[in-house]
Amino acid sequence: MSDQVLRTLYDGLSGRPMPETVAATLLDLDVISRDSVLSRKVGAAAGGRKHSHSFMRAEWFEPVGAQAQITTALDIFADYIARTPSPDVITATETNPARIERFIAYLSRYIVKEVGQNDFKNDRDNREMRRQQNVGKSFPAVMGNHAYNKRFRFLARFEAKLKTYTKEMRLLSYRIVGKGGLIDDIKFEEFLASPSAAAFVAYYVARKNRRSVFTNESQSRPFDTVAKALLDKCFDDKGTDWSLIARVYPESDVLKRLTDQTKGKLLGSWLNVLVSLAGDLETAWRVGSINLETMIVHRGNDSSTWNLVAQAWNTSRTAWMAMLADTGQEGFLIDCCPGKVLRLMAGDVAYWHRATGGDVHPDTHVWKALPKPWEVLRGERHCSLNTVMGACARAGLDPFTSGWVEGRVAKNPVPFTPTPELVYGVEVASPYFALILRKMGVFSGKGIKVPHDM
Repeated sequence: MSDQVLRTLYDGLSGRPMPETVAATLLDLDVISRDSVLSRKVGAAAGGRKHSHSFMRAEWFEPVGAQAQITTALDIFADYIARTPSPDVITATETNPARIERFIAYLSRYIVKEVGQNDFKNDRDNREMRRQQNVGKSFPAVMGNHAYNKRFRFLARFEAKLKTYTKEMRLLSYRIVGKGGLIDDIKFEEFLASPSAAAFVAYYVARKNRRSVFTNESQSRPFDTVAKALLDKCFDDKGTDWSLIARVYPESDVLKRLTDQTKGKLLGSWLNVLVSLAGDLETAWRVGSINLETMIVHRGNDSSTWNLVAQAWNTSRTAWMAMLADTGQEGFLIDCCPGKVLRLMAGDVAYWHRATGGDVHPDTHVWKALPKPWEVLRGERHCSLNTVMGACARAGLDPFTSGWVEGRVAKNPVPFTPTPELVYGVEVASPYFALILRKMGVFSGKGIKVPHDM
């Protein structure tokens, strides 16, 4: 029974189940049901929903794969594939970008096309050049213009699709890291081997994956009283896999229970994530012309991508700093201390802040004063610990409690609160009413559409 429960919890890591749903599943786990005190606390969370159904998705939006393009390729290149079998040939169900890339390169060889050279005017070979290269030699004569152009255009579109798909897959991984942690590294066998750790990880990740509420105040922290009770159970269990917990909750009491080898591996993993994120942050800034001074969204800004990558950066940076402190390497920050990344704020939220007597958050002043993270990681600009502390002092911030020079992970639990039903971040009283509002386009920033039957 517990194996099936653990499988359900594990599958939920890659989705977005509500904490209440996870708590209800935990009640069927032996390690929870046999502990009457813990079972009551988890049961209270399981019954914390006001409604039995939610219209909010229980999974992330998956990138649209290249199944249609692969299917077309298998059709129009069928003769070439039949004559020149290759391990690079794939099926329409393939989702691995690297394998799809090799498949495109294999198909491109048929018309002697270089991958990446997709300009229809300048990169195509003329008929004489194709004749010399004997393109389409399986045909009775040299491949005609129509057949060649059709395949050239298709491969160019196929490459563009792969580029988009690869980016979306990368952004999905960033979303998961930013919300939950190093979840992709977790194996089901680890869940089976340590049910106590699995219970905490599943519930805590669900809390971290909650949607943001539209507010001008701080969001509710994920570490609540139920998570604390589940973590206490892990401390009492001698068989707890602390490396499993550390991937989503790199708190000092957890990290000190890891082996040096595990610490080194996690430290490297978080640094690799930061390096990857830095490049995408710079790209999002350059492509979208984001105003790094105000950090307020303007027309043309891709705020979704920026905020997604920024969240992943801050989560990874906190964990990386926590690992440095635990391994006694915090001295590294004396010379190289990349700062936090601010999220872009919607104009209406900024106005809300001003209307309620608020002002620009002090973090904004620190962000403006520091070299940008991608410049620091590439060594193009110097950002030391003293640089960050000086910027914090001028902004009136404590550099430690504000998270600019120290990776602190919350250990004081907040009270459990039921997950609200949200439409564009705004809480509604009924999930059925939420469906009506969504259809009408309320809160979307566009004109309201009144259904014909109303």
